[in-house]
This record gives sequence, C-alpha cells and structure tokens, in this order.
Amino acid sequence: MIVNKILGNLKDFDLSGKSGDNLGGNLSGKKIDFAQISNDDRLKKVLRVKSNSGTELGISVENELKNGDILAIFDDSVIIVEILPTDVLEIYPANLKEMGFLAHNIGNRHTPAIFEENLIIIEPDSVIEEFLTSQKAKFIKTKRVLKTALKHAEHSH
Repeated sequence: MIVNKILGNLKDFDLSGKSGDNLGGNLSGKKIDFAQISNDDRLKKVLRVKSNSGTELGISVENELKNGDILAIFDDSVIIVEILPTDVLEIYPANLKEMGFLAHNIGNRHTPAIFEENLIIIEPDSVIEEFLTSQKAKFIKTKRVLKTALKHAEHSH
C-alpha cells in the first residue's frame, strides 16, 4: 500500500463512538495498528515500513511525520504512526542568561536543538556533556518521543 497523504492525527478523532470529529467519522471499535518509525526516519520523503500487524506501507509525504499521524483507515482497523523514543540530552537552564549562554555555545557547534519553555533538547554529545558539566548546568541523559525531529536549521552565511 502506498500512502501519499496523512489523513489526520489521532488527536483529531473522536474515540468515544460519537460522530462529529474533524474528519467526518470516528475510530470507535477499530483496531489500532501502529507503524513504528524512528526519529531520523520521520524526515525522509520516501519511507518503507511494516505495521505491527504486518501491513507493508510505502510512505511518500511532503511533511514531517508526527506521532499519531493516520496513514490508512480500513473498515476494521486504522494504521497510525508511532514515533519511537530517541536518546537525548535534556538541558534545564537556571535562568534566561544561562539559557542564552548555553544556546549560543551549543549553536556554535551546529548541534540541532529543540526548545520547549525552560528546556533545551539535543542529541547526546560527549563534548557538549563535558561543557555542560564544566558550566555546572543541569542536564540529564534520557529517552523521549520528540514532538518534532531534531534537525539543522536552514540558513546561509
């Protein structure tokens, strides 16, 4: 099966059995079948995956895949993207000044980063870990399902 269009996201559907969701139906009673995708694969323009039940899918979509994206809806089931957790460093700056200092230094290394409120998320990097330790910055190594992929910002000098 070839998927050229994301049909919506699981959060857009009514799972209670009532109709009236944003996509003109509901998923009540349908078996949810997940197609697991790594954080790196979610940016690929063409991707081949197999769902947990064994359905093979070719995915060719323009936008980044998100956790919960609906790839296919059948009479009795629905295939949904499940982004797998990825290893990350979560950095917790103590204040705005430290946020700016850390972000500037991480940016100088051209390290992809995600910023969420009082949190910086980057890929694990031993050099940056040493830098953070030397600066007495609070950080942890963990696994997390990312809302968006870690990717380099597009720019030119």
